[in-house]
Amino acid sequence: MKNIAIGIIVTLAICLTIAGLSYVNPGVNAITGEGNSTISVSGTGIIEAEPNQAKVCLGVETQSENVTEALEENSLKMQSVIKAMEKLGI
Repeated sequence: MKNIAIGIIVTLAICLTIAGLSYVNPGVNAITGEGNSTISVSGTGIIEAEPNQAKVCLGVETQSENVTEALEENSLKMQSVIKAMEKLGI
């Protein structure tokens, strides 16, 4: 069991080392001293689209001495809000 755990840790360490060595930062400029060779990379991207989703959080609040009455009144209020939004096409 101990050997399996050590094997997993060693494998993970090797994978992380390989991943770290292969990482290339976008927009990197590299200059070497031999012959003044230069590699220059840059990029730009623009995306334009109409939004097709919205996240809305709604709430109603009712105070009452009776929990059941408050729940029923809250449900009616929220149903009214939802129907009004649907009527507006939201």
